[in-house]
Amino acid sequence: MSCERNRFLDIEYGMHHLLIRVLSKTKSRAALKHVDHIISRCETLQHTQWIYAFNFLKASLLLQLHTVRDLHAALTGLKRVSDLARQNNDGEISIGALLMQSSIHLSFCKEDSSSEAQRALASARARLSNYSPSELPHLHVLAHQLDLASSLTPYDYHQTQAKLSAMQQLMDTQLSGIRWRRDRSYSLRLNTTGRENLVTDTGGVFERQPDQGFGLTFSWLGRLEAYALGFLLSAFASFQKNARDRKCELYLKEALKSTSDEHITQDAPQTMPLVAASEKAASLRQMRCIIQYRLALAFCFRTDWSSAQSALQQAQATASCMKTASTHLASTAEYLQGVIYQGQGQLELALSKFRALHVGLDTANVTSLTFTTIISILAALNTILIIHHPSHPQHNFVSTLMEKLRRFFPAPNPGDSNVTTIALQHPDLNSGFHLIMAILQQSRDSQTISDLKKDSVNKNILALKQVLQAAINNAQKANNPLLKTLCLCYMHHAFFGGIVDHQAERIAQGSVVQAGETGNQMWIDIATDKYNRVKSQQRPGPTQQQSRVNDQPLVHVHSSGHPSV
Repeated sequence: MSCERNRFLDIEYGMHHLLIRVLSKTKSRAALKHVDHIISRCETLQHTQWIYAFNFLKASLLLQLHTVRDLHAALTGLKRVSDLARQNNDGEISIGALLMQSSIHLSFCKEDSSSEAQRALASARARLSNYSPSELPHLHVLAHQLDLASSLTPYDYHQTQAKLSAMQQLMDTQLSGIRWRRDRSYSLRLNTTGRENLVTDTGGVFERQPDQGFGLTFSWLGRLEAYALGFLLSAFASFQKNARDRKCELYLKEALKSTSDEHITQDAPQTMPLVAASEKAASLRQMRCIIQYRLALAFCFRTDWSSAQSALQQAQATASCMKTASTHLASTAEYLQGVIYQGQGQLELALSKFRALHVGLDTANVTSLTFTTIISILAALNTILIIHHPSHPQHNFVSTLMEKLRRFFPAPNPGDSNVTTIALQHPDLNSGFHLIMAILQQSRDSQTISDLKKDSVNKNILALKQVLQAAINNAQKANNPLLKTLCLCYMHHAFFGGIVDHQAERIAQGSVVQAGETGNQMWIDIATDKYNRVKSQQRPGPTQQQSRVNDQPLVHVHSSGHPSV
């Protein structure tokens, strides 16, 4: 009672908070053990405001470890905070916990990650509607950014563009507000009932607000950093249309401006502790590096290899200044360099880059797909495309690579309701894998077609049709026009080469429609050439009219179905 009356408990908790943060720099597990002990004590004494503070601290420590087990533990603690805050009428605290839950769900590589993130976000936005954007600008901006991020997979262009417009409009009005502090901090107000005696100085954990209430202090992003994150998300939303309108590149270049040293210096506080300044500089370098890698990928998407190489070199220069480079960034750099080599025709150099990446497939966890595993799968697919022809000296490695990949893309059993997680998580990867399977199968069948009986030939054709249909279905699920173009072009090559009929024309024109959606000139030319060859080989009858490529398309690949084969 004496400690409570003299407010020594708050000073003690503040010192524990600082101790845990310092300890986490070198001994993260020891820090987590200590924070669990303090949380248990706070719950016993019903010190609600400190239950919030230490649970948020624990979640931030667990996020830095980023294992699946730790992320689940962070979700459990945050759910406890949101429930407790709702009971105590601490609305802002509850919203903050729910938004953190949403962001954690997005970091999972699971089939239901997007829906779980949307569910937590919907609860947060329902409570956030009680506050105007000017009251809680940070939470409103974060909610819109999470809403856009959660809609990127699976990708729906029209829905994503609507959310993108809403986010940009809010950011333009709120990021210039006076409540966006230069030290990147903000506070979430506590319900003052029963907490009037909270000590003023808690080491920055709580702060006194202008109305003499108290708020729990957080640190997120500076104004220009928030702009950079918004531009980066805008680029993600515009990536598939970049070859046509270049908006993705424009957003990324604006994001780079927002993270430039001169802009950040203008937005920084006049004084900042050395540790905080060092952490901020490291965070900015990492964000700048991610933006530069994404810019290199955008150039690769439209086959501008010289610009892609220049952007990649800039990203690598930024990464070299980082004290500890992320394995994600390192594997991204290796893969992009391999793609650039492949695009420039330097296939041996490309294979050396891809080989170093796909060696990790043997030990990769199939049930929990990580970013590094995704890069390894992509590298293996690129490798097979290079060496798949029987005349290639490394062709014998194709079967080995395909066996490794089949661990991630097992064929579903008939009538089995359990769909493979890869198919649900990454339909674009699944589409690419099945397209590679079709290429290999068609190449193998063409080698042995003379030795097969008619029944065997028909079975092989049916199997090829099924594989190609799976590729198109997954490309449609991913809403990826480039994958649809590849599938339709290969379908025409495999089944309709030299054939002139209405179905061949439908497939050819469907590939032209989808190629036009990508804006990729190379594939527009390939699809257009196929279509024009079909039309030139047709003999127009008395009632048949000649049609051009830019006429109303005869077939669309849309959600209602696909051209049958």
